[in-house]
Amino acid sequence: MSPPDSASPSPPSSRSRRWLVGLLVISMAFNLVIVGAAFSGWIWPEHGERGGFHRSFDLLPRQFFAELDQQRRAELAAVFRARKTEFREQHRALRDAAAALADALEREPYDPPLAQSAIAEHSGRSHQLIDLGATTAATLVETLTPEERRALAGAIRQRLEQDRARRSSRSRQ
Repeated sequence: MSPPDSASPSPPSSRSRRWLVGLLVISMAFNLVIVGAAFSGWIWPEHGERGGFHRSFDLLPRQFFAELDQQRRAELAAVFRARKTEFREQHRALRDAAAALADALEREPYDPPLAQSAIAEHSGRSHQLIDLGATTAATLVETLTPEERRALAGAIRQRLEQDRARRSSRSRQ
């Protein structure tokens, strides 16, 4: 015997179907955003390496560190970690100087010497941060093996060539 027709499920109402379609569209859009973000890192990996500055400003290319084994990378990272507090203090001082400039620019009546002082403070802190980075880089380079020094030189040359090619292609456009 077959069950009566009243036991078969009824199709969802058109109102619940619209809600379901809307939910599926939102889910698909979200998934496309995630996939797009993943592919952008795969297609343009150098884009994520830039940070706040153009990557040619970095003295030590990250590619060099990525090619080291995990243990050696950790050993070299310890050189940077040893100065972590100094780096943080310099970054904090840069943010404070930028905030001081913003305060000076909003001040009424405007006080040009106050703004110039904040700019000079930011400039001085920027130089101190660069000097700290250079000192840390020099310490790290001293710990490299001859093979690692050659690999670092190759990574620097490769990055410089990539930057030259990028500038060249932009100038042709």
